[in-house]
Amino acid sequence: MRLAPNVPVLLLTDLDRKECAPSLIGEWLGQQAMPDGLLFRVAVREIEAWLLADKQNFASFAHIPFAKLPEAPEGLDDPKQTLLNLVKRHSPTSLKRDLVADHGHGPRQGLAYNERLSQFVHGCWDLEEASMRADSLARTRRRIGELASARC
Repeated sequence: MRLAPNVPVLLLTDLDRKECAPSLIGEWLGQQAMPDGLLFRVAVREIEAWLLADKQNFASFAHIPFAKLPEAPEGLDDPKQTLLNLVKRHSPTSLKRDLVADHGHGPRQGLAYNERLSQFVHGCWDLEEASMRADSLARTRRRIGELASARC
């Protein structure tokens, strides 16, 4: 918080099971005012919704039929679980092994989950396309642009 007035800070978190972003932000900040340089953004439900929002590229990356991917991933109760279930059901063994660990209680995040999804983001993910299906991503992009313009 003390850094934000001097250097722009982006704080990104998942909404998870919270009701709405403003109440989550209020919990984190308490009575403290939001510093000018702090951009506090919340991915609706989870950041995985933003990945799934680029349907074409995620379908290609994970070898999942396009029609199986959700049209409105931010409306999902648990985007991460949806992603894991889709990968478990449709993806090649090598990707399954990296993304999914299943110890009898349903699919969970595998050991190379972050690494493989980072590869997707850096190599395939289309931010423009994903922003069309993920409103919280579109708003985050807009606010980053505003913050950048204000700093110039």
